Amino acid sequence: MKKQWNAIFLLAGTAIGSGMLSLPIVLSHVGVLYTCLLMGLFAAVSYFSAIIRVELNLQSNCEYTLEDVGLAFSGKIAALVGSVCLKILSLALLAAYTYGLSAMAPISNTVVTAAIGIGIFLLLVFSSERIVNSNRTLFIFLLLAVLLAIVHMLISVDFNGLPTVAHDIRPAKVCVVLPTLFTSFGFQGSLHSLTKFCGDDVRMLKRSCLWGSVIPAIVYLSWTFCVMAIVFNHQPELFTRMTRSGVDVGELITALGAAADAVFVKRAVVVISTLAIVTSVVGVGVALVEDLEMAFDRWEIPLVRGRRRRVLASLLAVMPSVFVAIVVPEAFIKTLGFAGMILAVLAIFLPSFLLLKIAKPLKIEILSRRSIVCATVAVGVLLVVCEMVSIFGS
Repeated sequence: MKKQWNAIFLLAGTAIGSGMLSLPIVLSHVGVLYTCLLMGLFAAVSYFSAIIRVELNLQSNCEYTLEDVGLAFSGKIAALVGSVCLKILSLALLAAYTYGLSAMAPISNTVVTAAIGIGIFLLLVFSSERIVNSNRTLFIFLLLAVLLAIVHMLISVDFNGLPTVAHDIRPAKVCVVLPTLFTSFGFQGSLHSLTKFCGDDVRMLKRSCLWGSVIPAIVYLSWTFCVMAIVFNHQPELFTRMTRSGVDVGELITALGAAADAVFVKRAVVVISTLAIVTSVVGVGVALVEDLEMAFDRWEIPLVRGRRRRVLASLLAVMPSVFVAIVVPEAFIKTLGFAGMILAVLAIFLPSFLLLKIAKPLKIEILSRRSIVCATVAVGVLLVVCEMVSIFGS
């Protein structure tokens, strides 16, 4: 049982992060009813995309990354697609986190964003196993802070009057909601670690993927409703702007701190917001830097070795992220939406394509029903269409 819970926590702890800040902003566009429906839909999509990936790992000795699986089942092109998309996804997420930290600062400008970028660069250059291990502890503190804050707010917050359905649901806003929501369930980067941890225990793997999708959905729903209710009751003008034009993440955090009645909630908002981004920065940033270092080794570049290799990899990880955070207005939501489109390729399209390459009987029987795989792919297509509309429609 302990092993099962550790496996569930691996996925749920990875998923819960930036969605704590982005989802209350984007889901306010659709109201309570559609928020529940969409959360259930994407928890299901997250689960089915996860077990597709788990099946691939079970068929390839339980320990490969998606790039390795692509190489094993399809060849170099599939491996290249997986590798490139993973790097683009990581860069987009780092840009969102950089902007989020900048927006949370008392003064938000180009200098502050650059300073945060330098801080992230130094963290990645000197990151060690101790930092990575401490990130797990930060995850635990994040989850505890979230659960305590949710329990307190569920008891004390007045939910009366909160709109069940938004009066003016605009297609353009829905196109922002869907990719951002999918990104919030982004634990796919941990699935090869999950299969390595659980071995070939199919039952444990399926339970882990199920609860690893359901727990974030429950946490996100509870947190989103509490945040929406606080803003709705205490700052109705801000809530109206959230539902119509949207607000920036820093503005939402400031408003929550001012509107929350209890001192505990005020402090919890700051702690949760900070930990959600910091843990994500460490997890995504370190993984990206290590991936770039391995790429340098494969390319055998003479001048990029030792400490210089780490410095260059960290620069390549941080510089594009800082540039996007400075240049793109409201980059937090926009880059998370873009990340959702790239994640659709990594978590849905490529694994589903590779699943078709498997000639042996599938170990997870439900995947033999092609209708489930096709439905998951259809949602992936919808995500890409939504993000393209958001990009070119604006």
